[in-house]
Amino acid sequence: MVSGGRRDQPATDRIVTEVASSPNRRDEIRSGLMDTLPLLLAVIPFGFVVGVAAVSAGLSTTLSIAASGIIFAGAAQLATMSLVGTGAAWPTIIGTALVINARHVMYSGTLVRPLGHLPRAWRWLVSYLMIDQVFALTVTRSRNGNDHPDLHWYSISIGLTLWIVWMITTSVGVIVGASVPSSWGLGFAAPLIFIGLIFPALIDRASVAAAVAAGITAILAVPLPFNLGLLLAALVGITTGVAVDRTR
Repeated sequence: MVSGGRRDQPATDRIVTEVASSPNRRDEIRSGLMDTLPLLLAVIPFGFVVGVAAVSAGLSTTLSIAASGIIFAGAAQLATMSLVGTGAAWPTIIGTALVINARHVMYSGTLVRPLGHLPRAWRWLVSYLMIDQVFALTVTRSRNGNDHPDLHWYSISIGLTLWIVWMITTSVGVIVGASVPSSWGLGFAAPLIFIGLIFPALIDRASVAAAVAAGITAILAVPLPFNLGLLLAALVGITTGVAVDRTR
């Protein structure tokens, strides 16, 4: 297609050209990569655990690996794999995944201001890659005065890095499968990720109050079915944070 007297560049070429022509974009990508490195210490074993869980649940190698690319959500994958392994009905499995990932609706509301200006194609890409770690780091960077049109390069660099590592580690877990001894104790990985994410976000009374309220609620709500405690904890945390912020 010819536009403006010259042939349009392919999408990948345009992205490379944009990055090369903008020091700010290169800085955002570099910062995103550097901020991702500490997270890999927990993401790698967690991805391995999810891959092992998929095989243990009876999924084929192809389906297990495909699930990592399609779902790309560790908590939802782990929960759905467990339900598949117990023979739960598909409506229950799908409903559980939707409830666990319902927090992403709240993520979108938070990110409208820093990322809402993006074209639709970019918003779809950012949304697909917007897992918990990407959200936490993006919000923290935005609060630090980096709320500008190139912030999405920061988010995408984190998301793509984690996606690649996730695909590799879950694939290794799928291939190795049930040969992994339970004595390895890899279950620490998931909570370690979130512990590492929450501390940089505790910047004032409201954020601390929200974290404490959400944590207590999550513990008390463990018996609730379908992992509803996760959604309830998020709602309580948000409500508490807003209430404390308004008292200032």
